[in-house]
Amino acid sequence: MKIIDCTLRDGGFTCDFNWSKNFYYDYFKLTNFLNVEYVEIGYWQQKNKSKNLFYNIGFEDCLRFKKLTNKKISIMSDYHYSSKKVNTYPKKKDKLASIIRVTSRLEDIDECIEFTNDLKEYTKLKISINFFNFSNYSNQDINKLKIKIKKSKCDFVYLADTHGNLNFNNFDKKKTKAIFALNNNQYNLGMHFHNNIGTAMSNYIYCKSKGIKFFDTTIFGIGRGGGNLKTEQVIKNRPVLINHFIHKYIKDLTLGFNMYENITGLNSVSNVYAKHALKNNIDIRKFSDFCKSLNRKQKDNFNLKLFNAL
Repeated sequence: MKIIDCTLRDGGFTCDFNWSKNFYYDYFKLTNFLNVEYVEIGYWQQKNKSKNLFYNIGFEDCLRFKKLTNKKISIMSDYHYSSKKVNTYPKKKDKLASIIRVTSRLEDIDECIEFTNDLKEYTKLKISINFFNFSNYSNQDINKLKIKIKKSKCDFVYLADTHGNLNFNNFDKKKTKAIFALNNNQYNLGMHFHNNIGTAMSNYIYCKSKGIKFFDTTIFGIGRGGGNLKTEQVIKNRPVLINHFIHKYIKDLTLGFNMYENITGLNSVSNVYAKHALKNNIDIRKFSDFCKSLNRKQKDNFNLKLFNAL
């Protein structure tokens, strides 16, 4: 298996991407001993959602982190918000990062493929395209993805269960077959699970049995929405070190239980709706009915006007 630990990046959604120096120094010390291939340090030079360090990684930051880790470094770029100037990204010869992962919505696939092809040619680094919200993909969407991605020069295709809705043990068989057909000789298929309905681990076991080798994890499952697949449940070494780290930073790693996020997970809806529902103490049944009423586009993209109409 090839694990990308995303604690600093995906976990950053829980702390506004503002990890303390003690936390990330100890994190790098810990992961240096773990069987993970990559550590994903954050988003590359973005500012739209946060002004803090781990959402706005630059060359000097990457160099500083590179000195702290013996792992390969991954950086993330959200295509919807990121710079499209390839010369603003690190090159292989810079010896800073090993892989650039670019997140894409299905509707952006043509432009994203063109951009990532240029990015790979310029940087000479490994490139991954990570597709959002794939639990809402129809069979037609998956077939469209299979056709479009053939034009890509990427090394990896990752599918992100953004809403934490996926349950491979109770999933459409035709859709499942089409998804695993993406794992081929052209590129490697990887999975990024969220845990809103408690299926991250079972999905991992299922995918592993189907020959998938690339997975994203985080320490103690810290991350957006219902959290992520837990690193300590997947890797097989250094349990004492991991437990010591978790105990030391338990306040930073603990996800608050949010029933609204379970509801968004069950309905494959953006967890941003859950945040607003919790903040406004919306009646659970009312919120559940609201989530069920949303169409696909409304599920994937938060709409404040729709929410305010509750």
